[in-house]
Amino acid sequence: MKLSLLLSLTALLLGGCASQQALIDRRIERNPLGFQALSPKEQSLARSGNIAVGMPKAGVEIAWGRPSRRSEGQSGSSRVERWVYTRDEPVFTGLSGGFHGGFGRRFGYYGVSVGPEIIYLPTQVAEVEFKNSRVDSWNAVRR
Repeated sequence: MKLSLLLSLTALLLGGCASQQALIDRRIERNPLGFQALSPKEQSLARSGNIAVGMPKAGVEIAWGRPSRRSEGQSGSSRVERWVYTRDEPVFTGLSGGFHGGFGRRFGYYGVSVGPEIIYLPTQVAEVEFKNSRVDSWNAVRR
């Protein structure tokens, strides 16, 4: 029992890694010119899902995907663009329940249910700031 549970968890984790790599590979297929324009070091970073200061927008989009939100501004004489990445996180808001009942074809049914009430809220997990279309700074939540 314990061995099968351990094997299942291992497969799930490896599957998650494989699916992340598949997403990156698809982004490279969708933007081959953007990927080829990256330096060899930037290509390696993007393939592994990482970014670095100085990387162009195409590299960030290949590594992390499209942002949830974009904003623009000015800092000194430089144009600044900020990309924000979010993920829906479950939030426990309490218990909910109620009495329910009705009649079927042959029998009536009644019951009471109580369960957790969970909503999903967008939570910021990363942010990238570009100056002159290159990464100037970035931060990401550690997991």
